[in-house]
Amino acid sequence: MKGKIAIVGAGHGGLVAAHILGRHGYKVDIFEKNKQGEVSYDWHDDVTPHVFTRLNIPLPDSKHYFWKRDWSFVTPDGKSIIRIYQDKEKVDLSMERRPLVELLLARAAERASIHYEARAEGLVIKDKRVRGVIVNGEEVLADLVIDSSGVHSVLREQLPEEYRIQRRPREEEVFYAYRAFYNRRPGSKVPEQHTNKAYLKHLGEEGISWCIYDPSDTVNVLVGRTRRLDEETLQRGLQALREDNEIIGDQVLRGGFVVAIPIRYPLSRMVGPGYVAVGDSAFMTIPLLGSGIATSMTAGHILGEVIAGAPEKPLEMENLWRYQVRVMTEFGANNAGVDVLKRWLLTADNDDISYLMSHKVVDGNDLKKLAVGELIQLTPLDMLHKVSVGYRRLGLLLKVNRVLMKVNKVKRHALNIPPAYDEARIQAWQDKLDRLVNS
Repeated sequence: MKGKIAIVGAGHGGLVAAHILGRHGYKVDIFEKNKQGEVSYDWHDDVTPHVFTRLNIPLPDSKHYFWKRDWSFVTPDGKSIIRIYQDKEKVDLSMERRPLVELLLARAAERASIHYEARAEGLVIKDKRVRGVIVNGEEVLADLVIDSSGVHSVLREQLPEEYRIQRRPREEEVFYAYRAFYNRRPGSKVPEQHTNKAYLKHLGEEGISWCIYDPSDTVNVLVGRTRRLDEETLQRGLQALREDNEIIGDQVLRGGFVVAIPIRYPLSRMVGPGYVAVGDSAFMTIPLLGSGIATSMTAGHILGEVIAGAPEKPLEMENLWRYQVRVMTEFGANNAGVDVLKRWLLTADNDDISYLMSHKVVDGNDLKKLAVGELIQLTPLDMLHKVSVGYRRLGLLLKVNRVLMKVNKVKRHALNIPPAYDEARIQAWQDKLDRLVNS
């Protein structure tokens, strides 16, 4: 046995890592707070099919997913709708979460021990170093704890200051989303064009809502806001959606509750002695969308490869840092850039956003990129076109240009991550990245 690894939470990334590490001789224990059969949410979410090919993981049965359809984005003032047409090779699957997690659990169980109804309550810390985890009141010692427990991880909150890992997200970095699947209202007309409607800064508030007509003849509804989602805000959002979408029925078939989702760039420090964060615990969602299944699975695969492939000291910081470097270079730097754009969009004047969209300064191609977490890259010809259609608001165009310049600056710095473990260089890089994004 090469060492003991405790994985907290049956998240996508942790389960992918468990399969790899168990296959390479580590004793892996997964601690999941929920009962068997009740892991993950009982609804579907977006995931790119390419991640399954890359990770050599079979797709769940086709009855558990369908191909996403084109989005229609409604401006904050509600007066304009921009429809985007996704490139066929970049279309996501809308996949049921539980069957996917069950597939990953079955793969992990081949090489790891899975403990259900096992709630992690804290870390075992000795000599200012993580030595294990406390589960259901008992200490479980481990050479490495992989934190896959979510955005509000109690483990991350207890890390020693010396780890320099952000203990909890900022208020504006968490998205609270009410998700429910309603019946289609009897007698209502099925939408022909705008089957997937997303309302940007819905009702002028910091967040998004959507109404999606699913192939199963159900209506997928979301009302989400940053910072918090109180009952009054939720009911106001639902009422507005009902007024604009007659298909929303009165019966909740699935869901019907609020979940917390990180909408920020990955942790600028996600590894420490005896500890690694993955998935939502490390804030690995696309900041504009909240989608994180594919990135979490990718990160778990990277972590497994980094540890399994190390010739010596695989669980020491010198090697674990390689995991952070690969995450940042593969998708973390891009997400940091997207985060800058997201922060501006959430705080920008609603009339400005409506103007940019209705005058096609921000057009369907731009929204198409953002819908899959890609950065907007403008050529001189692109800029000339945007100036020609938005010339009445040159001040606003200059403001957008400054934001895009900051996006690229943040991404460049994130990619300049120190390739080898050097505490002084890492601290300087981390401090600058956090300062750039949050300034």
